[in-house]
Amino acid sequence: MRTMLNREDSHWAFYSSDHELRKSRRKFDQFLRPLLERLNAHRVLEVGCGSAAFPIWLRELGYDAYGVDPSLQPDVGERYDYLAAVTGEHLPYMDQFFDLVFSLEVIEHVGATFGTRELAVDVVERRARFVAELCRASSRHVFVATPNRLFPADEHAQDRKGRHGFRLHSPFEGFTLSASDLERFFTSCGFPLRSFHSAEGYYALERVRRALGRPGEVASRGLLRMSAVPWLARSPLNPHLFMLFERTG
Repeated sequence: MRTMLNREDSHWAFYSSDHELRKSRRKFDQFLRPLLERLNAHRVLEVGCGSAAFPIWLRELGYDAYGVDPSLQPDVGERYDYLAAVTGEHLPYMDQFFDLVFSLEVIEHVGATFGTRELAVDVVERRARFVAELCRASSRHVFVATPNRLFPADEHAQDRKGRHGFRLHSPFEGFTLSASDLERFFTSCGFPLRSFHSAEGYYALERVRRALGRPGEVASRGLLRMSAVPWLARSPLNPHLFMLFERTG
């Protein structure tokens, strides 16, 4: 772990943990870098970059990488000109500036109160605006990862010790999204679905192992492999969506 923002640059204090940094680096090496290489994407933007670890590491490898996140301190852009403390609903970049815009487990929080998951009355409009901004800023691709609304559980809960865990939810709730929900948003912006992607390299599955042991981890890895098979990815059997959208015009 070479370069990182100082801890005070973000309220995401868990990134100060060496363990969490190692997990982020593993996801970076095993999931994100292979994705960018397959797409031949050089100028990229992460919307919801948290600690900005991914843009920083990408720049160390020679990528023209940028990141935005409202949790960054307002003056972060004065010290790091490739970072901005803004939301994805108002991106400060020119049209089609990036080869790829990616957003990992962010869209479900748009229009929702962090922690409580209470939805704003205009949640649909805000998510539509969020997607429209991702599409506006990209010349080629947008990649999104988010929990599948049709699967009965997601990772947006905490236990009594404050550790992240699982919660059960209805397939009709408004916090999470389905593949069809995302396709409607993106298709209306001229970005139809190109493909579903595998979750290989994305999860360490520590929470599953802690809660369900080794058998639960093995079963979860099997479920996550479904995320690349279109008919399975759309179904209630798939816990997480990994979707690549491509500009048509």
